This record gives sequence, C-alpha cells and structure tokens, in this order.
Amino acid sequence: MPNKPTIKMWVESLRTHSAGRLYAVCMAIACILSAVSLNAQMDQGTITGIVMDTTGAVIPGADVTLTSIDTGLVLHTKSGGTGEFVFSPIKIGNYKLSAGAQGMQTTTRQNIRVDIQQRLSIDLKLQPGSTSETVTVDAAPPL
Repeated sequence: MPNKPTIKMWVESLRTHSAGRLYAVCMAIACILSAVSLNAQMDQGTITGIVMDTTGAVIPGADVTLTSIDTGLVLHTKSGGTGEFVFSPIKIGNYKLSAGAQGMQTTTRQNIRVDIQQRLSIDLKLQPGSTSETVTVDAAPPL
C-alpha cells in the first residue's frame, strides 16, 4: 500500500526541485503583496473645493459646512485666502455641502457620495445676498 502524501513530503519535494522552490517563493511573495495592498485601502475619502462668487472671484473666510446624511455628523471649516477648503479624511457615505459668507446667500449641494479613497473637488458659487428693507412706525397715524 503506497504512503499517503503529507505536508512534510510536499515540502521535501519542493526543496529538491528548483522549479518547485521558485513557485513556492512566488506564491509567498504574491500572498504578502496582496495582504499589503488590502491593508492600505481605508474607508475614507476627501472633499475639496473653492468658494467663489458668480464672477469667479474667490471668497476667503467663507463658512463651509459638511453634513453626513448617514450619521448626522456636522463638520465646519472656513475657506482659506484663495477660497479653498478641505474636509479630509472623511468616512465614505452621503453628504450635503453648504457655504455662506457676509453679504452672500448660502449655497448648498445635495446628494454628494464619497467612496473609498475618492477625492472629490466641488466648487461652490455664492450669489449676492438680497437686501431687505425694514419700516419702523413710531407714532400712531393722525385721526
């Protein structure tokens, strides 16, 4: 009755055959590389952009808000000197992005989806704010 092959016998045969050793080394390297690449992927992304007016001029110091539709988490930042803003890292999911500034209307972008390792660039254009008049009556009308 022939002997059943065991792992020890398989390893011994790999040691004696150079092609088998090469195959074993290649398989080990492939396993290590696939484990490293899987570990490098994270469930995060980035949203960047520029806040500007309707003429394309940047708006520094604008209030920018990112709201997670999935969790309700709200993040705030201000646009930089060149109108840029960055939210990073953020979890993958669905978001709403809004920006406003002194004398400007608030602009909101809905239905933003961030996937793994995605870097979205979303520019926001703000409209000039509407002026409102207030009339104050101090005295009763004459009889």
